Amino acid sequence: MKAKIQLISSMLIFGSIGIFVRNIEISSAALALIRGILASAFLIIYCIIARKKFQ
Repeated sequence: MKAKIQLISSMLIFGSIGIFVRNIEISSAALALIRGILASAFLIIYCIIARKKFQ
């Protein structure tokens, strides 16, 4: 059940990208950079909270 919730959550997050891209007036390269930085920050925070080591 947990895997299904994670899959649905990831699909909702990925599917919502179009809504945000349509309303933001920046280039696609800048948007990709921002998304990468945010994703990295969330992964670092998750690894710190979960006490997992970086590989």
